[in-house]
Amino acid sequence: MATRNTVWRWNDMRDQRRNRKAPLEQLKQPWLLAGNYAKKTRKDYEDAFDQFVGWMKAQGCAGVLGELDPLVVRKWQYHLESQDRAVNTIRGYLASLKSFSRYLMDERITLDKDGRAVNLLDGVKVPPLPKSRPKVYKDGEVALVLSSFNPRTATGARNLSIIRLMLDAGLRLKEAVSIKVEDLDWESGAIHVRWQSAKRQKERTTYIGRGTLAFLLLYRDLQRTEFPGHQSFDELFLDWDGGPLTPSAFQCVLKRLKAKLGLKRLSAHQFRRTWATNYRKHQVGDLFSLQQEGGWEDLEVPQRFYVDTSLPRENRASVMDHLELEQRKDARTRRKAPIQMVEAVQQVQVVETRSKPRLRALKRAK
Repeated sequence: MATRNTVWRWNDMRDQRRNRKAPLEQLKQPWLLAGNYAKKTRKDYEDAFDQFVGWMKAQGCAGVLGELDPLVVRKWQYHLESQDRAVNTIRGYLASLKSFSRYLMDERITLDKDGRAVNLLDGVKVPPLPKSRPKVYKDGEVALVLSSFNPRTATGARNLSIIRLMLDAGLRLKEAVSIKVEDLDWESGAIHVRWQSAKRQKERTTYIGRGTLAFLLLYRDLQRTEFPGHQSFDELFLDWDGGPLTPSAFQCVLKRLKAKLGLKRLSAHQFRRTWATNYRKHQVGDLFSLQQEGGWEDLEVPQRFYVDTSLPRENRASVMDHLELEQRKDARTRRKAPIQMVEAVQQVQVVETRSKPRLRALKRAK
């Protein structure tokens, strides 16, 4: 049993003012368990936390609760920037520390002088994402990748189907390889994305077209002959070892394909970005439909995807062109409208609609 001198009891860490020497590392595990994070998120948060505490100790700090404040975190951020770390990396590191600080507040581990829970890192700002366009595949690159597989074999049809799922339904790699047979409506092409594989455990429904559905049907038929044990699993995509296909295994497929085609970059998530760009480029749906089918929390990310402005635009119609075109259409509609004749009958105004030939006949009669 641990002694009082080696392990801080929970009650000893309730008030930061009295327990400023509480080690941060002993709070790490309760924080990660309380957050109910996904396995990958938990690992990323733990790595960022360990790097931060290691940096604190390298700077001469003791790595205790009393040293956690915005100034120290900002110094760590400057240190990361001086190492030319990517913006997304720095954002992830700071997000992990802010999550840790919120946990300390929720559990009333950090209190102010009046005994109220306080978020120590509430004032730390996460650097914004650069306003750059997401990198997507061009139409020729998509055609090159799709033509690299032999759909007459089960493995080729499988790999082709997975890539088309990312290009046609916007699925993430884990979501695509984890699809179960019952998750796909084989008539309409609707796909149910389960919370077990979805990011942030958010279920949603997305759709594929007839072309992708045809390849999936082809793979399902070939699967019965080349994967004899397929009936033992609920997952649609299987590996040669007889078990369900994993994201890591398909990453190896992409790595070999990248070397074969001589491409500088070939990533699964770029297929999803290409789907989002083409979704808006070809006007498949509006921005809100893109958000819903893509499974994003808000519109910040979907708004970054738009029609490729590198296409020739010199002959495009302008806003005023569209406006004046509508005005001309309205003018033609008014000219073609039937003429209304007003006749007095017993001092009552009656409106009678007559066409132009009928009007000319009446004038000749008079």
